Amino acid sequence: MDFGTVKKKLTFNVYNNVAEFIYDMKLVFDNCVKYNGIENLVAKHAVEIKNLFEENMKQTGYMN
Repeated sequence: MDFGTVKKKLTFNVYNNVAEFIYDMKLVFDNCVKYNGIENLVAKHAVEIKNLFEENMKQTGYMN
């Protein structure tokens, strides 16, 4: 999963609910770590952004 695919899915209203969007976003960040390695600077930032994303989704009530 990548941001381009997420954008297309948003543009064409593919997501049936917020949970599907959240799943894909988390997959984007996880894939970044998987393909770059946890020691890579980009991967480290992906982990930070994923944590911020999850916090925001929890604060807005979209995640538990």
